[in-house]
Amino acid sequence: IQYGPVGFVLGAGTSVNTPAATYTLSGLTPGTGYAVYIRSNCGGTSLGAWDGPYNIYTTLSTNVVPTYDYGFETGTLGSAGWSALRTTTGVGTLWSLTSTDADTPGYAAQAGTQFAIAGANGGVSNTWLFSRGITMAAGGSYSIKYWVKKVVGAGAGGTNTLAVKLGNAKTVAAMTTNVTTAAVVTSTTWTQKTATYTPTTAGTYYVGFNYTSPAQVAANFGWIAVDTFNVTAPLGLADNSLNTKFDIYPNPASDLLNVANFEGIRINGVTMTDLNGRVVKRNTYSAVEDVEVNVSDLASGIYLLNIETDLGSVTKKIMKK
Repeated sequence: IQYGPVGFVLGAGTSVNTPAATYTLSGLTPGTGYAVYIRSNCGGTSLGAWDGPYNIYTTLSTNVVPTYDYGFETGTLGSAGWSALRTTTGVGTLWSLTSTDADTPGYAAQAGTQFAIAGANGGVSNTWLFSRGITMAAGGSYSIKYWVKKVVGAGAGGTNTLAVKLGNAKTVAAMTTNVTTAAVVTSTTWTQKTATYTPTTAGTYYVGFNYTSPAQVAANFGWIAVDTFNVTAPLGLADNSLNTKFDIYPNPASDLLNVANFEGIRINGVTMTDLNGRVVKRNTYSAVEDVEVNVSDLASGIYLLNIETDLGSVTKKIMKK
C-alpha cells in the first residue's frame, strides 16, 4: 500500500506492507483527501503493478468563525464539515456534490466548477444539507448568503421546493429558525439570497438546506442547485474575530510563510488549497502559537490558507511568487 495527499507522485508517499486482507490507515489529517495505491507483493522482487489511485477523504469536525466562505470545491461534503441527511432512510434524493456538465443545459456552477444539488428522483423527497459548525456570538446580526437556481432535466423541471433553516445541531429537530421560508424554486438562473440572524445565545450553529419534492417522472424532472455559501460576522464582532488575530508574512511569499499571532491562540494545523479546492499542503502541530510553512515547492499563484485553532478556524488568501 502507498498513500499520500491527492495528486502525490508514486514513490513519494507513505508505504505499508501487510499480509492481511484489510488495513486501517491511521494518523490521517481531518478534512484532507488522500490517494491510495495497492499492489501484490509475493516476496523478493515479485511485485504486481500499482492499482489506483483510490481517493478517500477524511471528515472535518472543527467549527469555523465567520467570515466563512464555502464554494463546494472539495472532494466530499464531509471533508468540508458538511453533511447530507434523508428524513426517511433510503427514500428520495440525497444532497451531493456535482460538477459542471457542458452537455446538460444549466448544469453549471455559479463559481468554480462544483456545486451542491438535490432532485431528479422517482420517489417523494425530503432531504437536508447541513453546513459546517459556525461559531456565533450573542447579540450580533450575522449575514447569511447563498446562490440558488433550478436545473431542468426534462419538461418543466418538476416541482422543487427549498427551505433554509438554522439550529444548534445537525438534526431536523434542531432546525427551528427560518433563514428563508419554504418556496418553490422556479428561476433557472443563479440568484443570490440574503438573510440575517441575531443569536440570543453564543454558541455553534448550523445552516440547513431542506429540499422537498413530490415523486418526479422521466418526462418532468429537475434539481435544485446551491453554490457560494457565505456567513459574515457583524462589523463590531468581525474586528475581534480570528480573522484579525493572525499576521501572515511575507505575503507574497517565495520560500517560507510565517503564521503568527499575539494572543496565545494555539494552532493545531494549516491547510493550503488552490483555487480549484485541491489540497496542496497540509501541516499539523501540537498547540503551537507560531508556525513556518515552506511554500518553495508550490507553483506561483493564489492559494487559500486555512488555519485551525482551538477557537475555530480562519482562512487567509496568500500569493506564492
